[in-house]
Order: sequence, then structure tokens, then C-alpha cells
Amino acid sequence: MNRSPVAKRAAFSLALLTVTATLGCPNAKAPGPPPPPPPASPGAPQPSVSQIPQDEGPVRQPGRTRIYPATIAPPPGQQWPTPITPLPDPLQGIPRADVSYVETVYTVMLEAIDARIRMLHALKRYQEGKPLLQAGQQVSMKEKHRRYQDTTSALLTRLEQLDPPGPLSKFHQALAEGIKQQVLLFAKARETKLPVARLNELSAGKRAKYHCGRAWALFKQAYPELGGATAEACKSHLQALSPF
Repeated sequence: MNRSPVAKRAAFSLALLTVTATLGCPNAKAPGPPPPPPPASPGAPQPSVSQIPQDEGPVRQPGRTRIYPATIAPPPGQQWPTPITPLPDPLQGIPRADVSYVETVYTVMLEAIDARIRMLHALKRYQEGKPLLQAGQQVSMKEKHRRYQDTTSALLTRLEQLDPPGPLSKFHQALAEGIKQQVLLFAKARETKLPVARLNELSAGKRAKYHCGRAWALFKQAYPELGGATAEACKSHLQALSPF
């Protein structure tokens, strides 16, 4: 059936409206971003870091690298002169600001004890007429003693470079003096050829023992609130450092 021009135009307009409603108008503009919020007034409070949204996922907490060794042991084949309790973590009763110094100085103490054990063992073997070995090679008593002196000299230099907390300045001096007197003790033992069993007769050994005992008394005085485990560990190091 033939349609009139008016009917044809009406049908075309109806079809166009249907297509536009289905597909969307190609000339329509996408909605823009929302307008930015108005600037805060100068006196308005600012959000804290905890109120600011963070990326999702685990957050790494800043950690402290411990200076004191994770495990401690005497030289191979040897024993501690007296039992040593490792420093606990945390160090109960020691201010957080002092922990780094305490761990450093007690690590130096461990190395001084290790050096003394090795030197004492070498002196015993030398007096018994047995060979002295270093890295599988036979060495002289003079070489063993030189190595001990080099080691303790380096340890004393490390102590000199430390800046002790105010309450520990006298402790620091007593500890350094205790190590120095042990160096003199072994020098005198070599010079006099005194048997190891009689080293306690030498005045340098007596002074070393005195300074180690004094260092512990000063440490306790500086930290009267030391926890039981911390106190026992700190005391055991100084007892082991004492020559007898």
C-alpha cells in the first residue's frame, strides 16, 4: 500500500528515535570529573597519617638490626672460663637509647674473652712443650702472643671510638682498664715464665680482676631497674672476662 509523504516522514522519525534510545546518542558528551573540593581554611585541622587512605597489602614495620650476635660459642675445642648467658632481647631495664651501646660493648667483651681463651690455651701448650698451631701451621709462642696483642689492641681502639651514655662513662673506663691489665698479665707471664696455674700471683691479673668486678658494680648502679634475665646475662660476661 502506498503511503503519503507525511506518513513516510512520521515513520522515519519514529525509527530514528528508536535507534537513538537503543545505542545512545553518538554526539553526547561523557560526564566530566567531579569538581575538586574547596581549599581548607588556614585554621582547619589537617588529617593525621593514620586517617589518610593507604595502599592495600602488608606494611613493613621499620626494624632494628641487632648488634649482639645471634649465637655465641667459645673457640673450637675450648670452653668459657665461666658460663656465659647470651644477652636477651629486649634488654629489660635498659633505656632504648642505650641499647645500641650496650650491645656493642658486650660484643667487644665477647671477643676479648675469646682472645684470652686462645692466648691462655697457647701459653699452656707452650709450657707443656706441645706444638702451637695456627690455621694448621705450626707457629711460635711469639707469633701467638703478637696475634693476641693485635686483637686486643683493635678491641681497645673500638672501645675508645664509642661514646658511652653519661651513666656508663665510669663503667666504660673500668672495662677498658680490665682488658689492658690482661694484656699486661700475659706479657708478664711470658717474661717470668710463670706457670699458668700461678697467674693469679701477678699484680696485673689482680688489677684486671678488680676492674672487671668494678665494671659490673658500676653497670648495676647505672641501671638499678635491670630485669632478672638481663642482669644475669650482663653479669656473666664480666665474670667470664675476669682472668680468674
